[in-house]
Amino acid sequence: MPRLSAHLLPTTTASVVTGGAFVIDTKYRIVTVGSTDFTLIGASANTIGVVFTATGIGDGSGTASVEIDGVKFKGDGFYNYSDGLHTVAHYLLNFLGILEVQGALTDDPVEADWVTLDTRGDAISPLTQDASYNFTGNFVWIRARVTQFTSGTITKIQLNH
Repeated sequence: MPRLSAHLLPTTTASVVTGGAFVIDTKYRIVTVGSTDFTLIGASANTIGVVFTATGIGDGSGTASVEIDGVKFKGDGFYNYSDGLHTVAHYLLNFLGILEVQGALTDDPVEADWVTLDTRGDAISPLTQDASYNFTGNFVWIRARVTQFTSGTITKIQLNH
């Protein structure tokens, strides 16, 4: 069977949303509290860094960044490949946030099944260079996760195995 290539995440631009513009059922991380009562729209507390799924559009001056879980793609373990070698490449423009590549060993993973395989970036220093890296493991599924994404653009994240 031929090796496969997939886009873990398509072109995505950072999105910091202000109260009144939250999209219901979208996952966010509080950046500034301001005058927004985030507990009224799904957050457990009005605290910077709390992740919540919006249950309403909210109001006020508080802001939150969108949290992104990429689509899952079949890894080496799905095809019973024995080497478990995966290569990921990311193409970023002034990306400010945290990029994770995650894997799962189960056929139908739930959130608790995902483990972080690699982490790039932080919430302070923008990533400006494209990069590629390898990891080994017979993971059934692979996905990208982006958190604390407050500025810049992800041109693409690719997986090859």
